[in-house]
Formats: sequence, C-alpha cells, structure tokens
Amino acid sequence: MLVWWVTEPVPLHITALLPMIVYPLSGILSAEAVASQYYGNITFLIIGGFMIALAAEKWGLQKRFAYAIIAKFGTSKRRVLAAFISVTGFLSCWLDIFFFKKT
Repeated sequence: MLVWWVTEPVPLHITALLPMIVYPLSGILSAEAVASQYYGNITFLIIGGFMIALAAEKWGLQKRFAYAIIAKFGTSKRRVLAAFISVTGFLSCWLDIFFFKKT
C-alpha cells in the first residue's frame, strides 16, 4: 500500500479504501476489524461536519454571514478587523468546547 500512496497509480481516495477490500479477501484481517478502523465515532463526527459545510456552501450561507457581520460592524478597516477578531474568538470558543465534548 505504501508504494501506491507514493506513486499514485490510482487516486488517493481509492487507495485509502483498498484495505477494506483487500484485507478481508486475503485473510489478513476480518471485515469487522477493518471496518472498525474506518467507521469510528470521530469519523462520523468529521463526516457530519463536512456535510454541514457542503450544505452551507451550496446555499451561500458563508456569504450571508459575512454580509450580516459587515452590516453590523461597518466597512472601515478597523471595524472589519474588529469583526474578524470578534467572530474568530467567538467561534474558537464554542467550536473548541463542542469538539472536546464529543470525543
């Protein structure tokens, strides 16, 4: 598998999923043992986050948030910087708590 990662004869996402097929067929590990490595609680948490991000991007939610924040703070350089600092601080505070509560 290491050679496939380095040389990329097929795309990396296919190479990453090959052990799910190859290991049970060759008898190296059972299908349950391999699947438990791929499908943990953290994996589903990350996949769920990606799905929410894709949905937000599809509907332009990031632009709506940006317009709302700029409308609230204003467009001068100092106010835009204050908006970035405020939103980043608020999000990092809450995202950090939620992430460590789930793990």
